Amino acid sequence: YLLHIGSGCVFYGESPDPKGWKEDDYANPVAYYSKCKYAADLSLGDLPNVGVARIRVPLDDRPYEGNIIDKLANYPKIIDVENSLTVIPDMVDVFYKLMQKKAEGIFHVTNPGALKYRELMALYKEMVDPNQSNEWISEEELVSGGLTAKKRSTNKLQSFNLEKYGIQMRPIYQAVKDAMEKYAVAKKSSENS
Repeated sequence: YLLHIGSGCVFYGESPDPKGWKEDDYANPVAYYSKCKYAADLSLGDLPNVGVARIRVPLDDRPYEGNIIDKLANYPKIIDVENSLTVIPDMVDVFYKLMQKKAEGIFHVTNPGALKYRELMALYKEMVDPNQSNEWISEEELVSGGLTAKKRSTNKLQSFNLEKYGIQMRPIYQAVKDAMEKYAVAKKSSENS
């Protein structure tokens, strides 16, 4: 059995369903990275004894430069968009269950719901750093200001295939709040070391 870690960045923009993109929706990748990830999904997604676990905007409960919390906290300008997120401790649990069950197919391993970056940074300001500040910009300003070459993959994902295997993830607000509380403790601990 192979569990391939894929990406929800294969979808761009609004889905035909207002609740978000489904696992069996055709993707619309724009960037080279997204096209490569979708090619892997298409190659592996229907093979026997293979699962593809798509994650989206990984958020962890400990500080490090790859964590979306640290990334956003260090950006002077942030786009105010809504995305699905994958809270890493929940992801690890889901990966373990998928491997145990040898679950086949494509799975959106994202916490149910979506969250705006503005909400995430408000939680950061409340729980971690009351002096946190940044400028909120549009996606168009991100590209026109030269902060990125192309428009980012911004999307909401729905997960139906996890349910078929009896696997559930915590709702996004519950999981993110719990992760931020642990993150705040870990950050304070590292600053005091």
